[in-house]
Amino acid sequence: MPEADSLYFRILGELYRHPALRESGRESYAQLAKDLGIDDSTVRSALERMQRSGFLKAWSISLNPRALGMECASILVKTCEPVQSKQRIVSQLKLVEGVVLIISFLDDPGFRLVFYYSDEVDLDRKIRLVSSICGVDNPSASWKIPFPRCDMKLKKTDWEIARLIFKDSRKNFSEIAKDIGVSTRTVRRRLTLMAEGSSFFSNPVVDVKKVDGFVYFFLVSYRNTKEKSVSDAGLRKEIERIIFLDSNAELYTVIAAVCKNVSGAEKISDRLKVRDGVKEVLVRVVEDMIIVDDWIDHELEKRARD
Repeated sequence: MPEADSLYFRILGELYRHPALRESGRESYAQLAKDLGIDDSTVRSALERMQRSGFLKAWSISLNPRALGMECASILVKTCEPVQSKQRIVSQLKLVEGVVLIISFLDDPGFRLVFYYSDEVDLDRKIRLVSSICGVDNPSASWKIPFPRCDMKLKKTDWEIARLIFKDSRKNFSEIAKDIGVSTRTVRRRLTLMAEGSSFFSNPVVDVKKVDGFVYFFLVSYRNTKEKSVSDAGLRKEIERIIFLDSNAELYTVIAAVCKNVSGAEKISDRLKVRDGVKEVLVRVVEDMIIVDDWIDHELEKRARD
């Protein structure tokens, strides 16, 4: 990906930061352009280039776990197994109920997982299960990922729509309507309500092998929430080429940024370590982002049948 296309990162940053820019699973060119201070056609052509180059390889649907009556958590696991065992471990992790994302790291046998859980007992059970699969007693870090409230009670039609866009987030409204036997107007209206009610989010998926450099994962842990709030405020301006930044967890901030080399990543890490309130900074090179859809697809189908 050419260096001149730093616009890619600005667009991704806005899409990840403001889910409302993705109307019913489709990005709003007008709002993106306004927020970035450019015209609609520039945003549209940049997104098209991102897709043609393979940098933006897909769009994935994240269902708000609260729509299922659940919550979300993430853990970082440093497995004792050799690097050669990665594929076997990934295959087992995919079978853990509730797992929706697995991130593997280059030349590192560890993983980051994102999963849904029903209560504290279920959370503890899944943490212990994942740790066991990876051959360790405890994860290196674990944190809860807060999602916005989801007060909307989804109807059978909503679950049917959600199931179809989960399989293909770019699916045409008329195709969805035909598949479930309702009008296109109904599909558009229900999707709008679901998006406004924070029932789901459409996320850009980046091919880490197509970037100009390497995608680095930074996990910043803080001593307390007050210092974290102040320290997180200027991160986006301070760190260039950010793909993703999530500062919603109580004592952790997750950053994914593209760096040309190890030296570039070390500079970011050093800057993060000296910020007020920072306790520790973990750095990994992202190898792959594996979206796990079997479990959630089953949950959607079950609710669409009920």
